[in-house]
Amino acid sequence: IDLPVTPATTTGGVHKLKVVDSGGRQGIIGISFPQRQITVVPAEGRVNANVLVKGTGFAAQNNHGNSITIRVSYASAGAETSTATATPDYAGNWTAILQVPRDAAIPSTNTVTAEVDLFQVSSPDAKSGATLVTTATHQVPRAQVTLNRVSGLPGSKVTLIAQGFKQFTPVDTLRVGNVDLTPSPRPSTDGDGSAIFEFMVPGLEVGVQTVQLHVGGITASAGFFVTDNSVAD
Repeated sequence: IDLPVTPATTTGGVHKLKVVDSGGRQGIIGISFPQRQITVVPAEGRVNANVLVKGTGFAAQNNHGNSITIRVSYASAGAETSTATATPDYAGNWTAILQVPRDAAIPSTNTVTAEVDLFQVSSPDAKSGATLVTTATHQVPRAQVTLNRVSGLPGSKVTLIAQGFKQFTPVDTLRVGNVDLTPSPRPSTDGDGSAIFEFMVPGLEVGVQTVQLHVGGITASAGFFVTDNSVAD
């Protein structure tokens, strides 16, 4: 028996299957249907990275019933939607690879959607025009700045590592405390949204100073402890 892909047969839980013979005798059995679910691996990833979407509990593919195609999409507000298609196996499981849109907001919480067509109860080979939608969320993390050292004298050289920014984007500004240390020429992020460059600690008061980097309208910062006002060798 090929069960049609309808709202009733795609809802998780126990469903009753009734059989009636030519003599009017009936038999009923309960069939347990799994809950549909999609998961995104990893649950957090940077723009332009690939994620694996896994679906379970969907309508199964076989050689006798309808052809089942899962339409998978990654949507982020104001960004171009990334799409893919998948075919479930005999157990209703499937996988697809999507790319996090390069123009997704940083940071952001975005929606991954799996959509499948439903069919008519009276005519199982004809689509009903309705669809079944299952969703999950995916996080794009904040951009971050790390330093190769957390303290030093004025005049010390520090290596700054920027990650999670927009790709191929020049640095807007770099400030340490109240001092503008924007490099010239301005470095740009690479295809992964990362950049590495050096700066020299300016003559600031002893204590924690904020290292703040602006790239493409996105800001990340880290703390640096100035240990003394004398110039390092």
